[in-house]
Amino acid sequence: KKFGVKVFAVTQPMVNDSEEGEMIGEILAAINGFFSKLTRRKSMRALDQKAERGWYPSWAPFGYLNVNIGTEEKPDRISQIDEERAAYVRLVPKLYNQGLSYEEISEQFYNEGLRGKSAGRVSPEEIRNILMSDFYLGDFYWRGKKYHGNHPPLFTNYLEVQRARNRSHEKNHVHTTKN
Repeated sequence: KKFGVKVFAVTQPMVNDSEEGEMIGEILAAINGFFSKLTRRKSMRALDQKAERGWYPSWAPFGYLNVNIGTEEKPDRISQIDEERAAYVRLVPKLYNQGLSYEEISEQFYNEGLRGKSAGRVSPEEIRNILMSDFYLGDFYWRGKKYHGNHPPLFTNYLEVQRARNRSHEKNHVHTTKN
């Protein structure tokens, strides 16, 4: 109305530029907003229940794949090991404990043929995230709560992982550099 534009609703002919039409339009917008919030709440409840059953309710992290164990009509996606990438992920704590930096691990994996998203290299930050994530030890966090996952862990040596994590948190920690 402000700019002289007339609104016509094809699917709702009673919504027009009249006072009554504007009121009906506002009521329909409020109802649509309510249904949107209701749908979100139902979706989050379903995802929370999936987490309670031990399945990560989001995209699988690096080294895992989302696999549909349900049907096309009713999908049920779970995280399963991506054997090709998992071999690299399993090496992260060992290489880091040997003194390599996240950057060096990233570069080594790239040179060995590992590719991340968009066929690029897995970033040093992603290498750090792999080391620090409890998902690789068999647990995950969902909406601030920790769950024990049904997915197989890629890190099986807890002490090796903790040693690497502690090394990463040391004050004045210096990574090796290339010569």
